Amino acid sequence: SDRDRAAGAPTSSAAPGIGTPTDLDRPPVAGAAGVGDRYFPRYGNGGYDVAHYRLRLSYSPATDRLQGSATIEAKTGRPLRSFNLDLVGLSVRSISVDGEPARWRRGSHELTVTPAQPLPIGAQFRTVVRYSGRPEAGFRATNDGALVAGQPESAAYWFPVNDHPTDKATYTFV
Repeated sequence: SDRDRAAGAPTSSAAPGIGTPTDLDRPPVAGAAGVGDRYFPRYGNGGYDVAHYRLRLSYSPATDRLQGSATIEAKTGRPLRSFNLDLVGLSVRSISVDGEPARWRRGSHELTVTPAQPLPIGAQFRTVVRYSGRPEAGFRATNDGALVAGQPESAAYWFPVNDHPTDKATYTFV
């Protein structure tokens, strides 16, 4: 896809089987930490496409604490040994990919997830991230809950996300 090419995925015009590996033959790679947007190069993440987010959230206005579980259903665009999600400031308690515990590491804006097994090209996979903390931006406490606002980057302050408008997805809040 254009997004994968923009994120640095190798491309080839040669026919498969004529001296060049097909995507099925390529070894798993790390997903890109951005989609290659020229204005916001680190926004979003390459190598997969999210289809649906299921967010289970609990928020206390009195303490300004959020506790959540994000179930992310996605499909790989290339073989992946790891992939990134955007998440800022919140503490990760656990991550699983397809029901298996996954390793992760944090950067200031990125959450890099390494599944127990690499994900082949075209794989549909489910990631569950359990997290908590105080949202740092775009999340305002009200007397009876919270208001979320802000673009282009407020989602990553309250749930793990592939935070770029080119990755369209559906959402369920429970």
